[in-house]
Amino acid sequence: MFSKFTRQIQDMQKKMLETQENLRSMQLEGQSAGGAVKVVISGEGKLLQLSLSPEMLQDADMVEDSIIAAYHNAWEILKEKREGSMKELKIPPGLEGMF
Repeated sequence: MFSKFTRQIQDMQKKMLETQENLRSMQLEGQSAGGAVKVVISGEGKLLQLSLSPEMLQDADMVEDSIIAAYHNAWEILKEKREGSMKELKIPPGLEGMF
């Protein structure tokens, strides 16, 4: 019985490592200002790419706010992906912190 439990824990750890690697390799796009500002972030939340439409360059304050909003949009998408991945692992209650 103990060996079965140990095997289940090892399987969960393996799945968790695979899930973490899948998340790290993701690239997610966030947008703001109706798509005039786009950012791409990694699964670790690092900014990889920033794209601005030419009309955005007329107003520095708007550009700054829109970049932040686009990043937050991408971060929320990443957060949802992470939460969904964790739910798929079906880790028993109380054991989440072990992984």
